[in-house]
This record gives sequence, C-alpha cells and structure tokens, in this order.
Amino acid sequence: MAASSELQLDLLPSDPLLHILSYLSFRDLVHCSYVSKRLNELSKHNPLWKRHCCKHWLLTDADRLQSGLSWYCLFKQYYSDLGRYIEYYSVLKKAWEQLKSFLQQRCPRMITSLKDGATEAELNDIEVQIDSKLPDDYRCSYRIHNGQKLVIPGLMGSMSLSNHYRSEVLLDVETAAGGFQLRRGMRRCLPLTFCFHTGLSQYVALEDAEGRKKGESFYPCPDQTAQDPSAIDMFITGSSFLDWRRKEKAAWRPPGTSPFLIEMSRSASPEAACQLNSRYWKITTSDGNVEEVQGPGVVGMSLTSHPSCWAVIG
Repeated sequence: MAASSELQLDLLPSDPLLHILSYLSFRDLVHCSYVSKRLNELSKHNPLWKRHCCKHWLLTDADRLQSGLSWYCLFKQYYSDLGRYIEYYSVLKKAWEQLKSFLQQRCPRMITSLKDGATEAELNDIEVQIDSKLPDDYRCSYRIHNGQKLVIPGLMGSMSLSNHYRSEVLLDVETAAGGFQLRRGMRRCLPLTFCFHTGLSQYVALEDAEGRKKGESFYPCPDQTAQDPSAIDMFITGSSFLDWRRKEKAAWRPPGTSPFLIEMSRSASPEAACQLNSRYWKITTSDGNVEEVQGPGVVGMSLTSHPSCWAVIG
C-alpha cells in the first residue's frame, strides 16, 4: 500500500506554525483556537499576545510584570473592559500620553487638573440621563480621562490676542450632560468645552439633525441675518470626536500663545490648492471696541493647503 501523502497538522513542528500565527490578527487567533486542540494550545503562546497587547493597549513588559498575568490573560482582561473601544483606544491613549508629556515640560500644573477616567457604568448612566448614545470614540477618551477640573488655563486652548482672552476647559461628562441641548438649532448637542472668558463652548452632535452630522464637533454661531432666531451657523472643528482630539492635540500650545488651525474643504477639487499670503483680523470685544490686525499670512513661510489637509500655525 502506498504511503499517505496527506499532511497532518498534529505532525507539523511548532515553530513554523507559530510563525504563521504571528501574522494573524487577534480575532483570527481566537478563531484558530477553535479548530483543534493543537491550534488551541499554540494560539495561546505568550509572545503572540505580547504583540497584540503592545499594539492595541500600549502595554509594556513592566505592565505585564506588575499584573502577574501572562500576555494572553492580560489581553483578555483589557478586552473584557475596553474591547468595544479597540478601534480607538491606542490612538487616544497615545494622544493623552503625548499631551501629558508636553504638559510636564511646559505647564506641569495643568496635569493635576485632569480627572481620572469615567467607568462604563457612569457613561451608561449619562446616556440614560440625556436619552442619547455617546459616540464610542468619545466614550473611549473619557474612559482614559474624564475631562478636567474647572480651572484656568483650560486644556483645550488658552490664548491672549490683544485684549481678547480665551481659555477652554475640557468638560467632564457629568458637567457636559448638564449642558446637553434640546432647543431648536442645537438639538441633541453635547458641550465638549467651556470658555470662562467668553461663555462659549464647542459641541458634539449626537444625532444627524438640523444640518449637522452625527459625531461632528463645532462652534455654534447664531445667524444674525436669519429671520428664525434659532438659526445656527457652524464652524466645524472636527468630523468626529477622534478627528477633533487629533487636531486639538496638534494645535496645543503653552498658555498665552495663539495657535490657529487652517483646513481646506474635503469637497474641493483634488487639483485645487490655495496659499495663505496675508491675514486680516477684525476683533470685536464684548464691550463693542473694534481692533484690526493685518500683515503677512505666516511670517517667513509660504503655507500651501490642499483638499482634506490641515495645518496648525501659531
């Protein structure tokens, strides 16, 4: 009888199988664990899960040693708590860590204003309170830090331009829920920030309504020319909470400086481009005084923008 040429998985050595498994996503590793007893054992190999712990949860060897768990068990522990946010967690966690590193060097007192992360139960309670679902990227960020204490300078922008002052605090979710909007022109909008000097906030839309898309962040600008007093124009600051956090992180400067973010519309022709040659600001203060500022667009630079691109100057 001729010898069987059938390749049996159980007879293959472990090393080439582990090498193949090292290319799989964590979901595919889990699926493989159901195929056979052999793959079940191999798919739990510790080095395989170290890569996923580092990639998705930004964990280090020190974190694992402190936990006393294997990489596989550590991944399971984090996934059971934060699994719904795995698409956003590493990006937002890294953004928070980079921001805190910057603050430690430039404005360490602001770090003490950051609040500990909210729990799942607390975020669920807020959703019940406002009868709206919070975006997952918003929830993920607030699991890491639940905004900041109401202090000056604010985390999300602090500047002094002539006699105009701005300092925006990143609101904790409980305070934000207290400012949840149901009025015409601002239906289903949740405040993200609050400025002590102007009394203004940035908002995030929790539903598609009144010309806004769900997840967009924006400054509301009452339309002075509209007959309807509830008409609101918007200055869009992000297409989603994650997009907003990225831009805010890029625009962050020490208190007292003045960053500006310039973005070209995504709907513009791909061949289109524009160059910032000059600037003109007309600043009207709360007491009605007007001051005009003009000059080169960016001193010493020729800033060119393309569709869907944005740049921070300051």
